[in-house]
Amino acid sequence: MMEAKRIFNCPTETLAEFEEAAKTAASLGYTHMTVSDLPKSIWQWNRDRFDPYPNWGMMHAALFKVYVPEKLREYLPCDYAEKNLRIVADRCAILKKYGLKAAFHGCEPAWLPEEVYRDHPDWRGGRCDHPRRARKAYFSPCIDNEEVLAMYREAVAAICRVAPIENFTFMTNDSGGGICWGIYLYPGQNGPAACAHISFKDRITKFLSTLQAGAADAGLRADVAINGPKPLEAASAIPYLDDGQYINGQGREAATNYMGCGLADYFYSCNFYPVKGLQQPVSFARGYASVAANPDRNCTVSLERVDNDICLAIMELAEGGENETPAKLWGLLEKTAEKVAPYAPEYLLRAWEAIDRAVTQIAHLEAGGPILMLGCLNQRWLNRPFVPFPMELTEEEKCWWRPFIFQANSEETACDLMNLQCYPLVRGHSGKYIAVHLIEGAIRDLANAESCYRAAAKAGDAERWSLEADRLYACILLCRNAVNACRFQEILDRTDYALGPCENDVWHTAPDERLRDMQVIFRNELDNTEEMAKLLEGRQSDIFYVAECPEDEDIFLFGPDLVAQLRKKQNVMMDHYLELQRLWARHN
Repeated sequence: MMEAKRIFNCPTETLAEFEEAAKTAASLGYTHMTVSDLPKSIWQWNRDRFDPYPNWGMMHAALFKVYVPEKLREYLPCDYAEKNLRIVADRCAILKKYGLKAAFHGCEPAWLPEEVYRDHPDWRGGRCDHPRRARKAYFSPCIDNEEVLAMYREAVAAICRVAPIENFTFMTNDSGGGICWGIYLYPGQNGPAACAHISFKDRITKFLSTLQAGAADAGLRADVAINGPKPLEAASAIPYLDDGQYINGQGREAATNYMGCGLADYFYSCNFYPVKGLQQPVSFARGYASVAANPDRNCTVSLERVDNDICLAIMELAEGGENETPAKLWGLLEKTAEKVAPYAPEYLLRAWEAIDRAVTQIAHLEAGGPILMLGCLNQRWLNRPFVPFPMELTEEEKCWWRPFIFQANSEETACDLMNLQCYPLVRGHSGKYIAVHLIEGAIRDLANAESCYRAAAKAGDAERWSLEADRLYACILLCRNAVNACRFQEILDRTDYALGPCENDVWHTAPDERLRDMQVIFRNELDNTEEMAKLLEGRQSDIFYVAECPEDEDIFLFGPDLVAQLRKKQNVMMDHYLELQRLWARHN
């Protein structure tokens, strides 16, 4: 039986960090390490900053972002690809030192600029964007077209000659990538008429074989995988896969199937993004226990950061063990806490348990992504002003947040706080009640975890555990921001703007109930914003993922001037505070 492939996936910012991660992977018995976390392809968004959809695709690697085939060089930035190829090659050289092989994770077939298809209409594949999130149509190349397949083979061969990669995995039908006539394509099944008759089985096996042929041209035997097809599609093709080919982690032989656990992409560092480095040991241990108990299975284990010492300790202590029962899982966590903080293991265990409970509650509000990411970040709840007439804001009052809202349909929908990527996650009193109930439960658990970390800080390593506690407090403030957003929008939704203030209370000195509630929410949000500004002042990059320079701010990254933006938010809210009285009678 072939040796199990064990892939270690951990984004790094420097070659020194990468080498440290490679050293760790080798010491834990891993066989491969991912080399494809690369600089964002922000050129894709710069083509049209009015359209936020490319923010998804620009986070993922793709083959033509690392090597540009001859026929695409007039359309794609070759300098960006050359820089990426150097990064990948340098990382592969480090892996060789530690006896590791390289793995590549990306998104394919990924969309190409429209001018490619204007000049080469036969290359146009299926439409792969999300129609409710994109302001224009995006098309991936048709992988049934022989010229397109030749370009993929050329790219893989060229990459592998410089960087010997022996494992390729691609997500598809998401984030600006898609397969012709795929069931999972966001606009629905679509593609060119020329390939409509080709079965999924034939299409995908030919594509995977083409990628393997490219590696073979460079003298390598590579495994190739595609994740994302519907189960029905996958089932139709899996029996016909060749050796080293996988769909949704499944190969032709069940024994070769892949397992996985961990935090795959940085913004899926679970439900607390954009907070940086907040580890979730219980959920990680729960997933890793199965990996450790099956050493003969292929697997991919992902960490958010190379300094994730708690999860690394779990990996070290779980190797070869059986920790899948609750009692044994807790025993693993106890050993981990003793290793990481022998001076305060009981505080760590209590904190981890509370964090896991908070994750469970927040996860109920997941809809295409965690609510703190979708709302506080993508909808810019955190730094946009909460005002009753958002359409009346001037350009000066919205220039620091409006360009970074993940909203594509209209200005009216962009003003709706609950329109999360064109998906109304929370609507009406009942929806608001459930959402607030879950988030406030998470706040209580996060507060318990924060107090445990502060107690650990008093017992030893004060700087480290104080930072962890501050990150938890940032999560609490994000949760409060989400609660205020849900309550604020729910009241606006049940207000007739055309009616204006009406006196309908029994006691003429009492304000309208909605005005009273809105004033409370308004003040809560002002105070919460102030607490966040104080917490982040001078150290926001220790607590949040933020762009290093203003030009790098995007849908998934706050700008480096976030604290100043929070102050602007407070000022704009106060400038428009009395506009609440345009909607509801104040009486007193």
